[in-house]
Formats: sequence, C-alpha cells, structure tokens
Amino acid sequence: MKTEEYPIVNNRFDYNGKTYDCKFAIRRDKELILQEAEISHKDSFDDSYDRETLNPQNVRVFVDNKGNPIFGMILYTIRNKVWNYNRVACGDYYQIHKDRLIPHPYQASICW
Repeated sequence: MKTEEYPIVNNRFDYNGKTYDCKFAIRRDKELILQEAEISHKDSFDDSYDRETLNPQNVRVFVDNKGNPIFGMILYTIRNKVWNYNRVACGDYYQIHKDRLIPHPYQASICW
C-alpha cells in the first residue's frame, strides 16, 4: 500500500478523475481534534491557537497495488497565535467508499 496527497477544495478532493466528498469527515475530525486539544492542554489551548483557523488542507490517500483508493486521512492546519505559524493536525482514518469518506469501524487516530 502506498500513500499520495491531494488538496482539499470545497470539502472535496479529486483522485483519478473522480471527486470524493469529505464534508462528514471534516465536520467529525474538527470536533475530535478540538476536543483532544482541550483535553491535552486545555489551560493553554485558546491562548496559543486560533480555533477558527482549523481548516483542511490535504487528504492523504492510501491506495492498493492497483491504484484503488482504500483509506483517507485529512490533514489540517491551525494557526498558532503566539509564534505566528501554522501547525498541522491529522484527522481520523476513513474508508473510501464509493464517492465519500466514511468512518473506519475500528481504527481511529487523531493527531494533535
């Protein structure tokens, strides 16, 4: 299995001429990322980061040997207000089913 990255535009990405919808995954990821950030460093999170800038940038697509997309993971950026840079956060793993990303039944990994 190999990985490739593609830009997300209007909550979608294109792969091999087909468009995939990421709206559900983005909404779910943003909730989970912000929740994890609050749990891990609640006292400093809002002082350090602008939560309104958490936005999807790319999707990492995991493809099989035939080039078929199997899984997707959305990569986000969020602005650090103190040091004025954008930090990367990873969303969950999603199965790619038909034209959308759907939650994986047993694999979850939010990277904050």
